[in-house]
Amino acid sequence: MFSENFQNNNNGWLEKSNPDVYMRVANGTYTISNESSSWCASWNYFNCSKQNNFRIVTRLKCCYTSLTSGFGIIWGVRDIDNFVSFQISSDLRSYQFSECKNGKWNYRNRSRLRFRALPYAPLVIELSVRENGRFVSADIKDYRYHFMDPPPFDLNGGIGFICPGHTRIEVYSLFLPDCEPKLNHSNKKAGHVSYFEDEKFFPKEYIKSDGKVTTDYFEWRQDYDEGGYLQDEDYFIYGFDHDD
Repeated sequence: MFSENFQNNNNGWLEKSNPDVYMRVANGTYTISNESSSWCASWNYFNCSKQNNFRIVTRLKCCYTSLTSGFGIIWGVRDIDNFVSFQISSDLRSYQFSECKNGKWNYRNRSRLRFRALPYAPLVIELSVRENGRFVSADIKDYRYHFMDPPPFDLNGGIGFICPGHTRIEVYSLFLPDCEPKLNHSNKKAGHVSYFEDEKFFPKEYIKSDGKVTTDYFEWRQDYDEGGYLQDEDYFIYGFDHDD
């Protein structure tokens, strides 16, 4: 079992400070502030269960960002060009499961979240990898989002966080009930950061509530807010995230 509350940096998360990226562990928070136009990521290495099943439970918050960027969890990290991720859009409206393979993105599953949360409120994400790595789900606010047939990944690869450009996130806790730190990495600053080409979180075409397609994100967003899917209570459940 591994439990991290970020009161200190005994577990060797990457810390750095320059005009583009600031990373620091202090006072119960791992802050990742990325002022560049590219993504960055930080991770550590763990030994997970031999059954190829494990859970990642984290509490994190997006403090500020551009509208279309996604932040979240990465796992199975082999290097900066190869990992799997679960990301949430900065406006807390959409999510995506995706794979970065040899530096290229493959969006495996992308859809809208089934709740409406307050922007920049802390979220608890519980991500589970089950059935020998063939099934992944993420639980947020009593809803489960499925990712079927994920790509193969190294069970003992890195686990960490992804932060897009012009974004600051704060991570408050990380709990891995089925994993332990790798001893040969525990005191060697095993976190990493690198950059790759920035991309829009949403696809180029958006479906409006009247079924028409627009390539204008803000036109789609306005339609979405003013009437579209938010008024369909069979699809969206109203709710707000509270910081307990």
